[in-house]
Amino acid sequence: MGVPQFHPGKVTEVYQSKGRDIASSDASTQATVSMWDGHTLTITVAPRLRSKIRRGDVVFVDYYPSSKFRDPVPRMVITKIIRGSKAKSVLQEYGKYHRRIKSMKPEGPSERVHERYIG
Repeated sequence: MGVPQFHPGKVTEVYQSKGRDIASSDASTQATVSMWDGHTLTITVAPRLRSKIRRGDVVFVDYYPSSKFRDPVPRMVITKIIRGSKAKSVLQEYGKYHRRIKSMKPEGPSERVHERYIG
């Protein structure tokens, strides 16, 4: 089915099921993440990381296709928390890559690559 893919991002908010100002139907935790490519997504946090994740963390989101669907739909689960110098290094590396890709070809209506959004 393919090679596992993990996309980094920075947590901007955490939503615990028993958090203040939150009513929840289950025990799951979500986090809003500013992804390396400029997208902002709210993503489920893996159960083992629920008590550890906090605002400002750099995380890896599992983009490996789920076997639950016929079409390749990413799992979209936060599976790793990275802190300290490793976190800074990950964001810098992906930031350099993103800037390089964006500078290669200006996007105009006729030049835009038509991507299929998954999510």
